[in-house]
Amino acid sequence: MLSDLRFALRLLAKQPGFTLLAVLTMAVAIGANTALFSVLNSVVLRPIDYPAPDQLVRLWVVNKPRNIEFPAISWPRYAQFRDHATMFSGLAITAGNSVTLTERGEAEQVPSLQASANFLSTLGLAPQLGRGFTAAEDEAGGPNVALISDRIWQTRFGGTPDVLGKVVTIDGVPYTVVGVLPKAMPVPFHQVEIVNPRPLEIPYVPAQARDGGAVVWQVTGRLKPGVTREAAEKQLLQLDAALREQRPQLIDADNALQLRPFADEIIPAQVRLGTWVLGAAVVAILLIACANIANLSLARLASRTKEIAVRTSLGAGRGAIVRQFLVESLLIAATGGALGVLFAAWSLDGIRLFAGDQIPRIDRVAVDGATLLFAMLATGAAALLVGLYPAWQATRTDVQVVLKDTGRGTAGSHANKLFRSSLVVAEIALSLVLLIGASLLLYSFSRLQRTRLGVVPDGVAVAQVNLPERDYDTGAKQREFVRVLQQKLDTAPELAAGGAGFGVPLTDSQAVTPYSVGGRPPLPVHQRSLVSLRQVTPGFFRALGMRLKEGRLLTDADRAGNPLVGVIGESFARKLFPEGSAIGQSLVFGRNGETRCEIVGVIEDVKSAGLAAPVPDEIYWAHAQRGNGIFHVVGKAQPGLAAGAVLPVLRRLVREIDPNVALATPRTMDELVAANVATTKGVSMLLTVFAGLAALLATVGIYGVMAYNVSQRTAEIGVRMALGATAGSIFHLVLRNAGLLVGLGLAIGLGISLAASRVLQQLLYEVKPFDPIVFAAVATVLASVGLLAALIPARRAMLLDPLTALRAE
Repeated sequence: MLSDLRFALRLLAKQPGFTLLAVLTMAVAIGANTALFSVLNSVVLRPIDYPAPDQLVRLWVVNKPRNIEFPAISWPRYAQFRDHATMFSGLAITAGNSVTLTERGEAEQVPSLQASANFLSTLGLAPQLGRGFTAAEDEAGGPNVALISDRIWQTRFGGTPDVLGKVVTIDGVPYTVVGVLPKAMPVPFHQVEIVNPRPLEIPYVPAQARDGGAVVWQVTGRLKPGVTREAAEKQLLQLDAALREQRPQLIDADNALQLRPFADEIIPAQVRLGTWVLGAAVVAILLIACANIANLSLARLASRTKEIAVRTSLGAGRGAIVRQFLVESLLIAATGGALGVLFAAWSLDGIRLFAGDQIPRIDRVAVDGATLLFAMLATGAAALLVGLYPAWQATRTDVQVVLKDTGRGTAGSHANKLFRSSLVVAEIALSLVLLIGASLLLYSFSRLQRTRLGVVPDGVAVAQVNLPERDYDTGAKQREFVRVLQQKLDTAPELAAGGAGFGVPLTDSQAVTPYSVGGRPPLPVHQRSLVSLRQVTPGFFRALGMRLKEGRLLTDADRAGNPLVGVIGESFARKLFPEGSAIGQSLVFGRNGETRCEIVGVIEDVKSAGLAAPVPDEIYWAHAQRGNGIFHVVGKAQPGLAAGAVLPVLRRLVREIDPNVALATPRTMDELVAANVATTKGVSMLLTVFAGLAALLATVGIYGVMAYNVSQRTAEIGVRMALGATAGSIFHLVLRNAGLLVGLGLAIGLGISLAASRVLQQLLYEVKPFDPIVFAAVATVLASVGLLAALIPARRAMLLDPLTALRAE
């Protein structure tokens, strides 16, 4: 074996061109595979960092007619399951919130949870310091206690162990610290800074809505050992049917219940699919790279037939010949694999930077033990793919023919040529599949970028505000704060416009309620359609550049005491009143129709839920009539001022009113738009890079095969020329052979693409998986590139001197 290794090293050193090209090709292919495996392993295959993660589940509700599908349920449903379900070792309930911390530093708004006492134990976690909540603390009227994050412990309490028992002021109310959360809370709780007990008492849900079936709370369950998710779901459905029979009037009575794996919520379907698509792409790259190196190895075989014949005549068996070739391919693959791992480690920094915070757990991606094991397996597989066929062909060398120097042994055999041509056909087919996939995604992304958002994001910045409940405990106080804020926004010299409101597009602000159309018989409340509520100030429309299509916008005259009015989107208006105008019509809210709202305006549709998502049904109310203490403040910069410069202005204006009110999640609208399309953009760009690399490798493969074929047919070309063939006919002969390979590869690739492109459906926006223009354009470009690659060998063939060619044998 050592002698084979030494011989392989000497041989590869004598052919530096071949060795360098093969190693670099392998390095790029294995590096891309290793990097993508790192992402796939951390993000998709191991998405959650909890003990026994397969036991963790989430409760979802689904109602397609009402456009509902999210991991949240109502309190009555949870109470039914908590009291009667027997297949869970824990069933925890939480409700998200945002609270303001004061004292011990500057006022700060942070994400929080109100969670049941078994929250951490259900997840399989424990506080790093102190304890969780007791049953008594979780009861109505229990003491005010809190778990704080590691960051708050370090920054506000100095990270000292005596933090237990100290007081943290939350929304103006003192809470006793009983514990510190784990240092790195796993997704999806990684941003939570404060946890309080009693999720039943979440402040933004009135008791009537809570008891009536408002869908607000998230429920996480841990299955008992040996219990399957299907069995647990079956029991929950039985309990749910009993509840709906007892209380058919619940708002969520028609929502179907599903028990899904906990990881389904953490990794969005688009991210999961996009990662698998990229994984498939890099595997195709590896196959193409192996095909190219195998082709190069077969070309080298022609110059090694005499060496192989001599070794065979001296007693070397077939096993020794095969071993020698496999050692050479393993050296190439191992060297390329080592460089590939370095390339992967380097590229992961770029992937993390490119992904930002749009891909969960992307910060955990690294070249770890599992990644190195994958790289080793990929290297071994590549070595076999590259070396097996050339090794087998070498064992078929006709020793007598070669030693008599009367032929070419097996190197130029028909089977050899056919195999090399097949490799090129496969390369072209795989390249076409990748290029079509990348083109579809790029076309989709370009359409997504051209989609009208319904607002003008340029120069606009937004931030969330949650008014502290103790200081703003009535609707009147909350609305007065916003009224004063609107006045300050109107007079700030840095702002061209400003406003406040709940429901800034792309911020995941969600509050829906059932409605009926005035003058039409109302359905039972649980069968009514849902509309998203947006409570805004008049300046909200100006700051976001919303366009009025009919009627009027909200004004300062729309205030408490006056009739409730609203503005809706044009698609919603057409849906409700297809035969006429929506102006003057009304929508009715409340179980018994106690709230009536007149429609006074229709605006251009706003893509609030995302550029690729359907336009939601929304109604905008005046904050002065129906607003509360949860909203966004919005500012549009004066010309020449960057959107980022608006955020300090918004912070200053809010603190001028109340220094204990803080801003949360400050962002520009451009950042929100970029985040919304990040997955589509990332997959599109990476797949384009991989497709381009595949096309480059395929082009090199075509060139290599045609150049080799010309060299092997030199004598035949000389005979043809001697018999009267023109240079032009020789040129067309070579191009025709290349065209045959390209055409066959394109035909196979188109067939694969027709089936494979359907997988991309979820990633495409207003683009069909089979777009004839994309298919035709990509096939034409690849065919042109393939034929261009054959031009140099064709030109070389046509310029051959017939006498020289005839002496080639």
